[in-house]
Amino acid sequence: MAASSVGLTGFMDGLRSLGFQPIAVPNSADAVVFHYVVETGKFSGKAVRIGLVVPQDFPNTPPGGPHVSPPIHAVCAGGNHPSGGIHETLSGPFVAAGAAGNTGHARSLGGHKRRKL
Repeated sequence: MAASSVGLTGFMDGLRSLGFQPIAVPNSADAVVFHYVVETGKFSGKAVRIGLVVPQDFPNTPPGGPHVSPPIHAVCAGGNHPSGGIHETLSGPFVAAGAAGNTGHARSLGGHKRRKL
């Protein structure tokens, strides 16, 4: 497997091949953010930023996250996904590199440790 097909570089190449414009998060060796417009469901047409933490051995290990900004569900520590079990304290500020106005808070949609992206 070619070196460029693994890790963050390989993941970003894959996103580009799907028509996305991924941005590597500054001061992070493994975080990427990209814009996404929800295609179906009750959030259809909503533009969000998706942040993922991509392990060095991707594709052997899947990315962690997702971190979504702006949030699509309210913070609700109790209950089950998709609208429960969401903890704001599990993710730090979400800053998308290189795009004006891309600041906000990510909400981790799972039991991930606090991570500044």
